[in-house]
Amino acid sequence: MPGRNEEMEKRREEKRREERREEKRREEKRREEKRREEKRREEKRREEGRITPCKRSKLEAGPTHLMAVMQLHSAYEPPD
Repeated sequence: MPGRNEEMEKRREEKRREERREEKRREEKRREEKRREEKRREEKRREEGRITPCKRSKLEAGPTHLMAVMQLHSAYEPPD
């Protein structure tokens, strides 16, 4: 009965694949929900006035980018 064992193995493998797909879908839904929740929190903070659009863009830029910009700005000498 080797054919029957192969058939059962194929079914098991298909079941595993389907479970993995389901797990990926669930994980993607979790990530999407986290993104939405973070957007809601940020919107709430913005409404409360804790983070102004200017501050938010600086926070998104990151400290290393800001340091580089400040170094360039301080080193700039206008042409004569």
